[in-house]
Amino acid sequence: MSKKIKILIATDFTEASDNALNYADALFRNWYGLDVKYLLVHAFKPLVPYSNTPSMPVMTNNKLDSELKKKLKQLAADLSKRLNDDNAIQTYFEHGSLNEVIQKIIRDEEPDLIVMGTREKSAFQRMTVGTNTMEVASTVSCPVLAVAKEATPDTVINMVLATDLKDFSISPLSSNLLERLANFKESKLQVLHVFPSKKEAELSKRMEHLDFHNHLAHIKHEHVSIVGKDTSEGIISFVNEHQSDLLILALGERSFLEKIFHTDKTEKMVYHADVPVLILN
Repeated sequence: MSKKIKILIATDFTEASDNALNYADALFRNWYGLDVKYLLVHAFKPLVPYSNTPSMPVMTNNKLDSELKKKLKQLAADLSKRLNDDNAIQTYFEHGSLNEVIQKIIRDEEPDLIVMGTREKSAFQRMTVGTNTMEVASTVSCPVLAVAKEATPDTVINMVLATDLKDFSISPLSSNLLERLANFKESKLQVLHVFPSKKEAELSKRMEHLDFHNHLAHIKHEHVSIVGKDTSEGIISFVNEHQSDLLILALGERSFLEKIFHTDKTEKMVYHADVPVLILN
């Protein structure tokens, strides 16, 4: 990744999406000193009223459209003023679902990263399959950063990449972003695996010989293994204990993600709501 980066930010003008924008700006422009171009996107899906007919008419609201466009324009103006660069922001006001709109913009603009604000209390609740974030992440060709409204727009130093080491595979775009984050002089990337038994954990000493390392050859990192019967609880406990700044997951590890998300214990878990989640693909 060069010194330039193109970031698509989905906004719905809530506190959560505003904080996601501030977080991304603080991280990539202020901390890393990158030349950032922002694509501010608002997807507005017109209402479809209840109807007994096969073809359901779409309700348009010109007044609401006008108000939302003004909000997007003002958001762009405020950001331009902060950056002192009118050419650093491009806005998109599109009718359609968020996923559909983002897919269209990706084809035209090829962003390096998508940033989305989230409002749920728990990071794992935020990442449950079926949410906007996971829907977008599972269909796009670039990494997705989910930022909670409680996240502090600050530096990212302690990062945890949770993996099962088996099906890990990420795109060059995700690899470049991970390398950018991990190889910064103050960064620390820990590759975490939760083993069900102590005997298996001892095998972690040989993890550097796995094919997994083909994706991390040029990325500064260290391996950490812990023992725990429940993968989700192990990851959460580790992130809490080490006050991690960012949790990283690879979308390619489908079975691993399902093991985490499809659990009855997920909603009961205590988790730092201010830890953003970076989804690599």
